[in-house]
Amino acid sequence: MKLWEIPILIVMALLIYYLDKRFFNMIDGMGRYIDTKTHVYKNGKEVDQTPKNSKKEKNILKRLLTLFCVSLFFIFHFSFFNSAHAQCPQSLMQYAERYPAAEPQDLYKLVFQDLYGPGHLITDSATCYRYVSDEVEHQCVNEVTTFPIYEYTLCDSNFVRVNLYLVKWGVISLEQMVSAVMRSAEGLPSPDHRFVMSHSTAFKSAYAPHYRIVRRDIFENVILPLIPSNLRESNK
Repeated sequence: MKLWEIPILIVMALLIYYLDKRFFNMIDGMGRYIDTKTHVYKNGKEVDQTPKNSKKEKNILKRLLTLFCVSLFFIFHFSFFNSAHAQCPQSLMQYAERYPAAEPQDLYKLVFQDLYGPGHLITDSATCYRYVSDEVEHQCVNEVTTFPIYEYTLCDSNFVRVNLYLVKWGVISLEQMVSAVMRSAEGLPSPDHRFVMSHSTAFKSAYAPHYRIVRRDIFENVILPLIPSNLRESNK
């Protein structure tokens, strides 16, 4: 991806996000009009009388619209700008299938991380050490994780999401993880923080992602050899 493509990518992503929200509001409005026989008000506000089954159907429709918007966006972008990324739309669809709770911002984040890596999160090694240590101790609280041990970002696989449970389980040390992240952040451009997005609430709730971004060559030379073969196999 060329630098001049990045602003276009960001504008298109924000546009899709805006349209996605408008679609959701429209669907909610249609649901209230179709499903509510009478209008009930409480404390000056209308009470939603939509049946639970109807709400479920609307949520499914919302999800389909989300996937349609995101797929349309990435298919257009990577087909129009760069034929080398021809497999990217398919990879994004596979990602959406793997994470059915993912929302547009989660797919956007995957591509964003491929461009900027961990650069927007790093200030100094001491702060990085403290944040990673705190997350491992207080948030990686289960014995197992449903999030992949590692996964490559899209669409050029420049970086890898490395699960912090590898630190919790003692596969790699905290110092090795922090060193890999700090080295990965060297020389990276710093994006405008207005375009930095967190994972959606739905994604966090469904998959509990706890990871750090590491440059691909550092991951494959330093971290990957330390991961036991059984964990590698389970990650496929």
